Amino acid sequence: MTATEGPCPPGYHLFQDNCYKVFEDTLKYEGSVETCRKDGGILATPRDCTTDQFLIELKNRVSENRYVRIGLTDRLQEGVFVWSDGSPLRERDYTAWTQKPCQDVDKTGRQREKETREF
Repeated sequence: MTATEGPCPPGYHLFQDNCYKVFEDTLKYEGSVETCRKDGGILATPRDCTTDQFLIELKNRVSENRYVRIGLTDRLQEGVFVWSDGSPLRERDYTAWTQKPCQDVDKTGRQREKETREF
């Protein structure tokens, strides 16, 4: 797999001013965080439908049958989810990371739906 040309390091792909890479190692959350940290990044934070779809497509280029970790955890306090950048998961944040239709909110606050594949 080759990276999109531009500001991203080799092996990374540019999407909306961020660089993304799929690591093929099967690791627990902490190991995944450490792998990203050693490479100068954090686990991906799909906070909208468009980013989620990009990450699904990127993951599927490596393996359609494999799950990957995203940067959201409640490991510090059960039930209190925090993104890998330290910000909290808020009530209105995007959370449709399943096979269900991807829901996104437009500028007026109405739900938009897109079809999605499992991530």
